[in-house]
Amino acid sequence: MVNMSLTLEQSREIIQAIRPLAKALGIRKFIKLDKPERVGNFWGLAGEYRPRGYWFPKSIKEKQPKKLAPPTIAYCPPVTYKWTFAHEIGHRLYDLVSNSRRRDEIQPLLSNEERIAIKYGYFNSHGFEERFASQFASYVTNPSKLQVDDPEAYNTIERILSGMPHIRQPLTEARSRLVTLSY
Repeated sequence: MVNMSLTLEQSREIIQAIRPLAKALGIRKFIKLDKPERVGNFWGLAGEYRPRGYWFPKSIKEKQPKKLAPPTIAYCPPVTYKWTFAHEIGHRLYDLVSNSRRRDEIQPLLSNEERIAIKYGYFNSHGFEERFASQFASYVTNPSKLQVDDPEAYNTIERILSGMPHIRQPLTEARSRLVTLSY
């Protein structure tokens, strides 16, 4: 059996490689978890995107801090690989696009069922957001494979990023650094 755990140093190398892209999208913090957190019924979370102001009280009496936390990525060193970091950054890009006037740009990625659900007000975007984040992770870590496997996703992400010129340089830098890492 092959040990697929990453060391803390390897996690730091991935963060250094991807930090310029994260920073360009407004992610300011990376939080190391000592152990994977539980989210709903799932244990073993490898990474998590926490939007601005993310906060869960430890008790009912605890008051929300006055200063809201910036967008953050939480990670667990043994299991957070470069694809996972890129996936969490994809959630941030989704937030930026879906909460702006540019939300129509992600429409080509919706399935027919999702379009019908939106039309009648029954659409839960969580599954779509996860798919978008995964497509973005593939776009960052293996763009040529995404271009072959899902050209519509590749072209949609290209269109979205063409309206965000400040992202191009950090994206190129992150890709060139990530390609040298085998994990």
